[in-house]
Amino acid sequence: MSNPLNLFKIPVELTTLSAGSCKQLEKFLRKDGKWEVIEIPALFTYLKHPTYGSILFDTAYSPHFYKATERLPYALYRYITPVSINKETTPAAQLKKRGIQPEEIQYIILSHFHGDHIGAAKEFPNASFIYLQASYDKVKNKNSFAQTKAGFVPGLLPTDFIERSMPINEERTVQLPKSYPFKRGVDIFGDRSMIAVDLPGHAAGQIGILLATKDRKYFLCADGVWESNAFRNRVTPHWLTNVIVDNRKEARDTFNRICTFHANHPEFYIIPSHCREVWATIEEEE
Repeated sequence: MSNPLNLFKIPVELTTLSAGSCKQLEKFLRKDGKWEVIEIPALFTYLKHPTYGSILFDTAYSPHFYKATERLPYALYRYITPVSINKETTPAAQLKKRGIQPEEIQYIILSHFHGDHIGAAKEFPNASFIYLQASYDKVKNKNSFAQTKAGFVPGLLPTDFIERSMPINEERTVQLPKSYPFKRGVDIFGDRSMIAVDLPGHAAGQIGILLATKDRKYFLCADGVWESNAFRNRVTPHWLTNVIVDNRKEARDTFNRICTFHANHPEFYIIPSHCREVWATIEEEE
């Protein structure tokens, strides 16, 4: 175990982007929402590490999603949550606009294996995949109907996914400050640049990562919560979301831990993977 003081030893560069979106009832996201269909962004984050180079946290969507969900039962995914994505706004296309070629991406950290987080995995041929082993183990051997219910579409992963996989070394734990309400922290690269924390419930083995740039601290919380308003004001999702979560009790616990973390550490910029508020900020900067 490591001393929690000066938790982040190496700063990284960070850019959050959006690639694709889906449509869902606002009430589904938040219990005080309206019974109307809204557009929900799928966010991903580009990270530049001084040693390990170009890294992604999740991948959002790409047109690969349409092909992978052509047939039943996976087609149910696209019917339940209609997806919009085009070639001009894929993660690879957006990174190219910023002078970053898909071949330059060295690592992709997967928070979990839902289709909106692995949807563009095939766009990055040289990337190694980093994830919690429990997350993949929970979905890999399910039958196709159970995989669909779990939000996992195996056709989104490259055929050499296992060969390129680098499951997180769970022995590389770090001692978190007592004010961090997470059960453990795991040093992803062993250099204190990115610390993974467990966020189970929404999906088995889901993780978020804590990191810092030269100017700010960040918490990429994946689907631990869906909107910034949720952790600021403890606005829970509608009970209907219990239908899609892996574990209801763990999902509630993760939600409460994120709310507590925000209360204890408002200096961290928390980025949920489907936050419309963050999406609006990205649109303004474009």
